Amino acid sequence: MIIKHNKILNTGKVLLLVALVLVAFGCVPGAASVAKGWSGAAIDGTTLYIGSMDGKILSVNTADGKMVWEAPLEATAAPSGGFGCSAPPAAVAIYGSPAVSGNLVYLGGYNGKFYAFAPGEQEPRWVYPREGLSMTQIVGGAIVADGKVFFGTAGGKVYALNAATGSSANGWVFPADDSQIGKIWSAPTVLDGTLFVGSFDRNLYALDIATGQKKWAFPTQGSIVASPVTDNDTVYIGSFDRNIYAVNAATGQQKWRFTGAKNWFWAQLLVDNGKIYAANLDGKVYVLDAKNGSKLAELDLGGALSASPVMVGSAVMAANENGVVYSLNTGTNEKRLLLDLKEKVDAPLATDGTAVFIHTSTGKLYAVNVQTGVISWTTLLKN
Repeated sequence: MIIKHNKILNTGKVLLLVALVLVAFGCVPGAASVAKGWSGAAIDGTTLYIGSMDGKILSVNTADGKMVWEAPLEATAAPSGGFGCSAPPAAVAIYGSPAVSGNLVYLGGYNGKFYAFAPGEQEPRWVYPREGLSMTQIVGGAIVADGKVFFGTAGGKVYALNAATGSSANGWVFPADDSQIGKIWSAPTVLDGTLFVGSFDRNLYALDIATGQKKWAFPTQGSIVASPVTDNDTVYIGSFDRNIYAVNAATGQQKWRFTGAKNWFWAQLLVDNGKIYAANLDGKVYVLDAKNGSKLAELDLGGALSASPVMVGSAVMAANENGVVYSLNTGTNEKRLLLDLKEKVDAPLATDGTAVFIHTSTGKLYAVNVQTGVISWTTLLKN
């Protein structure tokens, strides 16, 4: 009996070893590593565009949640191994939200490539840089203006490409030389011919959208991760130094600074009707007067806030990292619990003006009625 038992153990070890070798050579279905992301959504009419956690750009009908189209960013199998097996395709992580302009959808991948897709097509219209080349990772989203598409990279560069062709001939790169600024993890913002972008080097940069020349740089005491927000002649930004800044868009001079948060400002600020709604990792939304930065209210939502809030009608929709969703009354500055998804939420919220769309860490997309908190539909975005 003892000998038989040892034979069984040895056989089990051999089978385990074979299984590990097969996985290593990519011979087991599903053995590919899938990098996750936290893509938000872009909405064009009744169509929502979003990056999935298995490396696809896809579109969903906002009315019923039905999938309309999906296409992988890129999938390149590794060379065959000694067992004659190819490694399965590796998905490209998508962290930034897509941008939609005309008949193209734009987004960057963590593989250091930037893509333009025509909805309904399986192959991208163009990819930058061309095949065989890559930039550093792209974490943030993009913005389209003046016939160009603008985005930043984790390598500390800002790119301007021809939006139709992906060519750099009519665009620019900042900095233009071999130098770089700090990591860029957010989408730029454009106002009156100027592009604004925050960096890990603690600066908010203002660049000429035609040439890429620096107009000014405004220093903070912490990294800037969220996209800048503009309103009239002012740029607003939250920083990892726990402050919010209002900066003159033309001169780069500080107008005011709000101090008082207990953690980082990761989410993008929301500006509406003279008020700023600032979600912080300390679990609170700070409501500020946009003119002078004075605090009007402080609402505790019970969990870290990394997902950017959205305005729907007269209410601000916000979700903490635990998936608890609140509606904030902009008139009374009171909070109302809407629902608890019980799933982690990092991605920015999106809205079509009626519902709020929430992308959770499980790869699900929820459409929620902002009045009742009822889930209208749920779609699983990843396989």
